[in-house]
Amino acid sequence: MKLLWIFFIIAPITDLILLIKIGLVIGIFPIIGLSLFTALLGWIWPSNQSKVDSSDFIMGGILDLMILKASKCLLILPGFISSFIGILGLMPIFRRFLLFRIKKYLEVHTGSTFTKFYKKTVHPNDNHKNQTLEGEYSVIDQDDS
Repeated sequence: MKLLWIFFIIAPITDLILLIKIGLVIGIFPIIGLSLFTALLGWIWPSNQSKVDSSDFIMGGILDLMILKASKCLLILPGFISSFIGILGLMPIFRRFLLFRIKKYLEVHTGSTFTKFYKKTVHPNDNHKNQTLEGEYSVIDQDDS
């Protein structure tokens, strides 16, 4: 609950105060230009950039895409703190670090549930990825006795 208080009340107010203070130093037009530039960057940044190696973490690709979408939303919001966090989220190395931290958190707090549902199991027959399953079938007619 404390985290929501910080996220929804204190962070936007701090971001707005910082925006006003920097606007007094460098002027209103550069601030408006920077805000429009980051909003445009968040709007047009490709969403299919998510390329995470999820060889042992099934949720890795989904979480990576969620971080990318949240970063794009933070770039659209006006402010320096939100834009800085949004730009960090667009960097693949930062997203990998964040995914590693989320994975460790899930392993600690979910225990065996994490290993059962979120980790990929390696089967011994996985070295033949493109095998074709062949078989025969026959249609059984309901009227035929």
